[in-house]
Amino acid sequence: EQFINCKQLPNQEHQPQTSALTFGHGGVTGAYLGLEHSGMDAVELRFFQSCQSRSAEAVREVTEFAKSIPGFIDLDLNDQVTLLKYGVIEVLIIMMAPLMNKDGTLISYGQIFMTREFLKSLRKPFCQMMEPKFEFSVKFNVLELDDSDMALFLAVIILSGDRPGLMNVKPIEQLQETVLHSLELQLKLNHPDSLQLFAKLLQKMTDLRQIVTDHVHLIQLLKKTEI
Repeated sequence: EQFINCKQLPNQEHQPQTSALTFGHGGVTGAYLGLEHSGMDAVELRFFQSCQSRSAEAVREVTEFAKSIPGFIDLDLNDQVTLLKYGVIEVLIIMMAPLMNKDGTLISYGQIFMTREFLKSLRKPFCQMMEPKFEFSVKFNVLELDDSDMALFLAVIILSGDRPGLMNVKPIEQLQETVLHSLELQLKLNHPDSLQLFAKLLQKMTDLRQIVTDHVHLIQLLKKTEI
């Protein structure tokens, strides 16, 4: 029960899209579709700068959530930092999913709908950044997790004992095992007709790893171009 009641992240409908991994803000809409190349460059630059500006806020929110996981603050401090360092983007992708459908995504506190086709129209690597998140989110949303399910799943992601550089893995693995058990029980109670839901969520963790690996590669490409 202590894990089912762990603090949840802010409601996605009212928080900024805090991704170091996602899209721009502040009125970047489909109206830009008619811009010439120089105008598109400006949109892409704004896109990247917005991603950077939201990163610190996103990390703060995920950090506060992690601290609310029973046992997290008792872990080695260096390991806490490492878990957050490697888990934050995966968590943010999950947080982003409810804001997305097959046609686009809500941005700017839900006031603007940015179409998937518009994002595809950006030049590389910008156009490549969002498509994998759309594909993941559409499939993830089908699982219909509620807030309690989501909080436990995010805790499991953060408490991954195989992150590089961890100093004391055993207590992390023990803590994750406890949360995994809570998640499995929660899903059985909350989704009695979805017998494979727990297994599907474990597979989503593997999918997230690949998405983040590809995302980091694209960010490195952007940095090399000195945009």
